[in-house]
Amino acid sequence: MLICFFGTGIISIPIMLGFYEVEFFAEMLKQAHSEDFTEMFIGMLFGVAILEEACKLAVLVVIWKWLSKTEISVRTFMFYGLM
Repeated sequence: MLICFFGTGIISIPIMLGFYEVEFFAEMLKQAHSEDFTEMFIGMLFGVAILEEACKLAVLVVIWKWLSKTEISVRTFMFYGLM
């Protein structure tokens, strides 16, 4: 379980930061710091929230395929994602 906790934090954050080199995500990050609520909401949603969770999911899938030889339940997978 600790590998999920540290893996999603240590591995997924540099991956996410690498995505900010892509123009779309860089623009969304700029919008996240906007004064306008609508622009800020869209920027936070697409530039931070969805990107962060997608990176964390990718790391969890790799860890699951690497460590687990059997299938795990959706509930267990979600628990690992909450760490």
